[in-house]
Amino acid sequence: MDQEKIGVAALAVLTAACVSGQTLEKVAGLELTGAPALSVGLTMPVGVARDAAGSVYFSQPLMGSVWKVTAEGVLQVTARGLSNPGAVAVDSAGQVYVATAVGIEAIEAASGAVRTLVKVEPKGELRSVAWLALMPDGRLVVADNEARMLKLVEPASGLVSHLAGSGKSYIAGDNGPASQASLQAPALVAADGDGNVYYAEQFEPTVRQIDGRTKTITNVKFGLPDEDIPGEAEVVSGLAADEMGNLYLAQMGRGRVLRVNWRGQVEVFGKAGAPMALAAGVAGEVLVGEPLPPRIWKMRAEAELEAVAGNGLKAYNGDGLEAAQTQLAEPAQVAVAGNGDLFVSSMLADRVLKIGPEGLVSTVGGEFAWTRPQALLVDVNGDLVVSDYDNKTLYRVHGDGTVVLEREIPVRTAQIGARLEQPGTLVSDGTRMYLSSPNDHHVWVVTADKVKVYAGTGEAGFAGDGGKAAEAKLRNPSGLALDAAGNLFVADTKNHRVRKVEMATGLITTVWPVGEVDEASLPAGLAMGPDGMLYAADGGVNKVWRIDVGTGAAEVAVGEGLSRPSGVAFDGQGRLLVVDPGNARVVRVVAAQ
Repeated sequence: MDQEKIGVAALAVLTAACVSGQTLEKVAGLELTGAPALSVGLTMPVGVARDAAGSVYFSQPLMGSVWKVTAEGVLQVTARGLSNPGAVAVDSAGQVYVATAVGIEAIEAASGAVRTLVKVEPKGELRSVAWLALMPDGRLVVADNEARMLKLVEPASGLVSHLAGSGKSYIAGDNGPASQASLQAPALVAADGDGNVYYAEQFEPTVRQIDGRTKTITNVKFGLPDEDIPGEAEVVSGLAADEMGNLYLAQMGRGRVLRVNWRGQVEVFGKAGAPMALAAGVAGEVLVGEPLPPRIWKMRAEAELEAVAGNGLKAYNGDGLEAAQTQLAEPAQVAVAGNGDLFVSSMLADRVLKIGPEGLVSTVGGEFAWTRPQALLVDVNGDLVVSDYDNKTLYRVHGDGTVVLEREIPVRTAQIGARLEQPGTLVSDGTRMYLSSPNDHHVWVVTADKVKVYAGTGEAGFAGDGGKAAEAKLRNPSGLALDAAGNLFVADTKNHRVRKVEMATGLITTVWPVGEVDEASLPAGLAMGPDGMLYAADGGVNKVWRIDVGTGAAEVAVGEGLSRPSGVAFDGQGRLLVVDPGNARVVRVVAAQ
């Protein structure tokens, strides 16, 4: 997107068309495409590969994406929206192959179009894709962990054939036909220039070779002479082979990469903190993906590691930058303080960020260890309250930046994933707080002396309109908002509705939509506007709705330019803020002049 810098408190005006000529003005969030690869924070890179031109590719499962670092060191997105991408391979034509939860995805070199080469199916020819690698003849070799086999896949047709494994879950059959050998849990694969295939076991310090000519399977010895019998520390975390027949093995438990040459001689090739993914480069060079701290390294024998991508921070590019130049990673919520400060929870970065009046960003709590923070609330005292669902706690941040435990909360932790479709939300009426818990289908009320259920039985479903809210069924409730009378509005996300809990009676009703429900709709963040209308961020249809809660009538407040909007709020001037995680940013809606 084109961005125009306007100074210290720079905001980027985006030309996406909105309702009645509105524009979306970027408040925070750096577009990573085009950024220097060493300037940004990565999120646990897994697969790594290199193409013939010297560009490096890597996957980020938590972001659902594959990225490319050009030979000039510039970051470019290769594909987004993938399901748990892992191993990456690039053929001589520049086509990229990615192991995902769906199967094997092929990304066309010229167009960037993504197609599914083979789908994994419980009883299909391919049951899982734990790892993949390219053979010299262009075929893919795949570790099918579920089937306890190695498979070969034709890249043009997607035809799957069997290479190794009897399907029995133990290690046996060395020095015999690979097709009849037993593999316990094949996790990694690699292939050298002669077509020899190597695979590593997931739980055992075992690597085996399948001869490219005879198809005989043998055990690869990689223990060093001065070390004891291999144990957990020697389990292989990364595997690669080069055209010369050298085999490289990463051992995260030992913080090193071993090289086994074609004669079977073993040596320590290099050391890194926690090496995982490997890819053989040129002239004895190996690419190393390290999850924590997240970086991609270039490793050479008897040389210092050379950074290829990542600044060493998790999904963050550092304090002190302008908000529009600050990296956000799956932002969940935004909150506005009375003095104009904005707070943003950057979930995958494990950070809560503050945007000060000068437009500069700092980390709330300094070195405090947040874990996927979501809900944010600035209370009547000016303190910031933050939900840490993974640790089942609420924290309070005082004005001096100190973080104290506010309350333990009985919520269910969400599974780590690339997308946060329904973040939890906090609101307060000044005496009590309300907290939504999407994963256990509850809304909780938090008072000075207790935490109790306010809405939802904890069983996912839709029921209970006209009855007590605590006896109603919700499905992944997320956004919350209070009106002046203390009535609570709940985004019942996976029921595709907004519901209201009346303060005076505790009864729950549906206020929106009136009539037929759109099952594509996923209302998430809610906020009462200065006009008395309820604004709802809808991550299913990528809109923000303006709802009359008295009649249920709704109109589109923001209609284009958003991707999975998750939160809304109003700043001190009554302008609408939208959290836009699919575009990794927070935007402000500017009315047409």
